[in-house]
Amino acid sequence: MKENFPEDIPEGHIVRLHQHSDNASHFKSTGAINYFTTLIDTRGGPSQTAFVYSFGAPGHGKGPFDGIGGRWKNKIDQAMSTAERKKLEFTDTGYIENVRDVFKALDYYFGRSVKKDSQLAGKNPIGHYNFFCYLTSENPISRPTEAFETLDGITKRYQIVVKSEGIVYWRKRSCWWLSCTDSLFRGPLEWGQDYTSEQCSTIEDESTDYDGDKTADRMYSFTKKSCPKTAGPGVAMQSQTITKNRNEIASKLTVGDFVLFRKSDDDVEPIWLGRIMSNPDWSGQGVYQNETRQRHTFNGVPIGRGEVGLYVMWYEEIDVMSEKLEYWVSRSENTPIVQNNRELIPIEVTMHQMLEETNAVPKLRTSARGDTERSVNNNVRRIEDWHTKELEIVWKMDSDLRRLALSFDNF
Repeated sequence: MKENFPEDIPEGHIVRLHQHSDNASHFKSTGAINYFTTLIDTRGGPSQTAFVYSFGAPGHGKGPFDGIGGRWKNKIDQAMSTAERKKLEFTDTGYIENVRDVFKALDYYFGRSVKKDSQLAGKNPIGHYNFFCYLTSENPISRPTEAFETLDGITKRYQIVVKSEGIVYWRKRSCWWLSCTDSLFRGPLEWGQDYTSEQCSTIEDESTDYDGDKTADRMYSFTKKSCPKTAGPGVAMQSQTITKNRNEIASKLTVGDFVLFRKSDDDVEPIWLGRIMSNPDWSGQGVYQNETRQRHTFNGVPIGRGEVGLYVMWYEEIDVMSEKLEYWVSRSENTPIVQNNRELIPIEVTMHQMLEETNAVPKLRTSARGDTERSVNNNVRRIEDWHTKELEIVWKMDSDLRRLALSFDNF
């Protein structure tokens, strides 16, 4: 495609993929779907890709390759029937008892038989076959043991959309309506726990769940599911790397920096915007990294070993139904609070101030003279003054930043 259709893949690789397969179990398994979700990692990640996997009825020989395989299996069945009457001259055992017997039978009928090949060539453009026999005892292929979080009910789902590695949306029926297909290729980053395209019908289908109870399920609605790898190469390393990166990024934040947090149970606003504030109890810094072996608690928020506490002032989107992505400081929460960095989205956040004059975040310190009450009151007043001025300032978020933030769903 790079050579013949470069205009179709301007990024140099496929970032919008709608794959179709029949409903064969070896295509439609948790492991296969997990692998499909990993394909986006080298193609720009969740914010740059849209991968859809649709399933139809089992092919059973409707395609050329299925037809070839069907002919081979039929010929092996015939050989097995023949072997009941007389021994086969082309196998070591005289029967069809193992993999090598199957290989020799296929090579005899389709590999070395010129007459048979010429007959096949009349109906199929493939004029010759080469067969190779690989036995584990002669050609051992080391395969690691892997395990995945099972996708229960996968046999009854026929359209799957990738959100991120190990995270998918699925529904009971595929839909080829143009507006619905268009929403698939925009990607599922803005979808909540459930999603239905506005133009797509939501016919209910009554089914029986695993406990034998009758349930009504909307056939064309997507539901979010997870299928992460739970055991195998790279699982422990990946988890450790994500935690390390998140802690390192959090520890380097400074007063005034903007941050984003994941709020997965909020379908309306799944990411929350905050700003690092100065905490006088942390020597005026906005972050506290716990480098001890004990868990520390600040205002009821536990900070475990190696984790980072963040002193955050919340911001809120002015209109969650708008595409402007404009924010202002929270109207209901006017004081900073301590947050654990577990839900911190580990990316650099740049916000753009709209019009109003600058309003630097004040850096607070506890008085060294012992006048604690006066120092506390002074700090409270400075935060109140800053918040009052910040109420008039509007900040804008780039759409690319939001898409990137929404792509962090499995850390």
